Amino acid sequence: MTRYEFPSSTLVHRLKYQNRRFIARLLGQLLAEQRVNDREPFPDLVCCVPMHPDKLRDKNYNHAREIAAQCAMELSLVFNPTLLIKTQTTESQSSLGRTERLKNLKNSIVVSPGTNLKGKHVAVVDDVMTTGATFDLVAGLLKARGAGKVEVWAFARTTKQSFK
Repeated sequence: MTRYEFPSSTLVHRLKYQNRRFIARLLGQLLAEQRVNDREPFPDLVCCVPMHPDKLRDKNYNHAREIAAQCAMELSLVFNPTLLIKTQTTESQSSLGRTERLKNLKNSIVVSPGTNLKGKHVAVVDDVMTTGATFDLVAGLLKARGAGKVEVWAFARTTKQSFK
């Protein structure tokens, strides 16, 4: 994981807001390389932070899904892009602090119905970790569904000065 500052912040911004999907391949490759260097056992499967269907329709792609797909491919891991489902639209998290983010996300994400994760080691991928609220929420959902271990993989991490 790198710091969310230049040049990583520029890459993420261009991927998310300027339709530069090719950047997701680079970020996925870098995440995979970092994970190999960790020398820890690989997860059983990789998933991504979901996007609500309305937002996905407007944007035409989920940047987290693109990064996760590339990362999983690089590591020859199973990728399940629909393991987590965004069921409600939420306001943008960018201006919210941790408490507000948790409140904003409450009941907005679910694990795909009928999924059995008993004892599985799952990695959840997103572009940037700010407060950790999203990752905390989805990790809790996955563990409640039986996952034995949940890892969070983000390309970049904000510094404390970058968020409320």
